[in-house]
Order: sequence, then C-alpha cells, then structure tokens
Amino acid sequence: MSSDLNKLRAEIERLHIEHQAFVYRVSHDLKAPIRHLQWYLEQIEEANDKHAEETITHGIAESFQTLDLLRSQMDDLLAYSRVSSQTQGESAVDCTEVLKAVVQRLQVDIETVGAKLNIQPAPCVIGSARQLEILFLQLVKNSLVFHNKALTARISIESNEDRTQNPSLAQFNIIDNGIGVAAKHQPHVFEMFFRAVGRDYPGNGAGLAIAKRIVDRHRGTIQILSPNSFGGTTVRLQLPLAE
Repeated sequence: MSSDLNKLRAEIERLHIEHQAFVYRVSHDLKAPIRHLQWYLEQIEEANDKHAEETITHGIAESFQTLDLLRSQMDDLLAYSRVSSQTQGESAVDCTEVLKAVVQRLQVDIETVGAKLNIQPAPCVIGSARQLEILFLQLVKNSLVFHNKALTARISIESNEDRTQNPSLAQFNIIDNGIGVAAKHQPHVFEMFFRAVGRDYPGNGAGLAIAKRIVDRHRGTIQILSPNSFGGTTVRLQLPLAE
C-alpha cells in the first residue's frame, strides 16, 4: 500500500513539473507574435514622414501574417488540449486500415511533393482509432514537409509484432530520407512549438508534441533516430498489441 502511494505521489509530482514546463513554454512562445504585432501597430501609429504610406502598407501586411501565425498556434494548442482531455474509448485497432486512411487524407500532399511511399501491413493495437489516425497523420505529414528537396522523397512505414521478444508491444518505424534532425535538437523535438529549422519550412512545431501526447495516452513510447541509413529521420513507436 505504501509503495503504491509513493508511486502515485511521484507520478503526480512528475505531471505537475511537466505541466509547469508546458505552461511556461507555451506562454513564452505565444508572447512573441503578440510583441511583433504590437511593434508593427506602433510603427503604423507613428508613421508621419514621407515614407508613411510604405510603412503603413508593410506594417499592415506583417500584422496580418502575425495574426495568421497566432491563430495557427491557437489551433495547434486546441488540438493538443483535445488529445489531453478526450476520454479514450479503447478497442482493437487495425493499423493497416489506419495507415490507408492517412495516405488517402494526405494524397494531395504526397502528389505535390512527388513522394514514394512503402507501407507494410501493420498489426492491430489497443487504442483509439481516431487518435491513432491523428498520430500517423502527424508523422507522415512531417516526413512530407521536411523532405530533402534535392532528392525524391521516400517514406517507409515498417512494423513488427515479435511476441517472443516483447509480447505486449508492436513496433513501428516511420523512415524517411528527409533533412533529418540534428543531435542537439533531438531532446527538444517533442516540446510544443519547438522548431529545429527556419521559416523556410511551414508549421509551428506542434506536430511531434501532439504525437507524443497521443503515444503517452496509449501507454507507448516514441523516439527520434536521426540520421538513419538513408540520411533522414526514423520515428520509432511502440504501442500495446491487441490480443
């Protein structure tokens, strides 16, 4: 009994620290576009010289871009919050069907990039079909967004259910030949709004944070291996197998 209480206290403390770090990170990142917006509006307000029209036009354009960024960040926070708060109806989920749905949803992006996909049949796991679809959608979309523009984008999804090695978990590897993740950035890639690249690539750095939240709720693990044998990134998942 005492051991169980100590474990519960430790878990509550861990969650409290995680929550504090998350709130600090998000509040810090949301302040940046607000400061930019305030600065642009001040420039417009003070524009009274011969370059006033140019200053106002530029300030308005930048203000709208900043508002779009802020709106996008709020949408990502809402998506993250929904994963955290939704009651998870667990059942056996056929991940082959989940991956088919993901490819269908991303078909336009796949064709735009010209990506080549290789998806192996996947096992059934225990979880929420809706959340698992969001999980794989985020991961495949990341591979499409961060592809190496000098190469044909290649994405492979491999899985296994070796019940002799680990009878309770299925392992998935999402492998690409994209730009990869530098070693110094790997400890931070699951933080909300963390970006390892500049604005040459779209997104707010929320995809992997949402993916990790879903994996955590499914009592699984997720890690980044970069570079892989193709020079890109491998995202390795472990999720509970269905009986």
